[in-house]
Amino acid sequence: SAGGDVRALAQTNSWRERVAFLHLEYAALAALSRLARAKPVVALSDGVTMGAGLGLFLTANRRVVTERASLAMPECKIGLVPDVGVLHHLTALP
Repeated sequence: SAGGDVRALAQTNSWRERVAFLHLEYAALAALSRLARAKPVVALSDGVTMGAGLGLFLTANRRVVTERASLAMPECKIGLVPDVGVLHHLTALP
């Protein structure tokens, strides 16, 4: 995954649209996180995994990374705090 579409978020017409976009993103991550507490959830990174895609990847309780994988939080380059659950899941990694 290439993560959330920052450009699309920036082009929204109102604050409400931005909030709705982020609520959907957080709801998807919360649902996957609940599932991963109850059942095995496997995520594979075999290429670029960044932003919200990295958030989804880290939510899984079984993660596979190939030699071609590249994990990143590009939000940092434009001054945004990487989140979407990423900070929580990074601190929980073994």
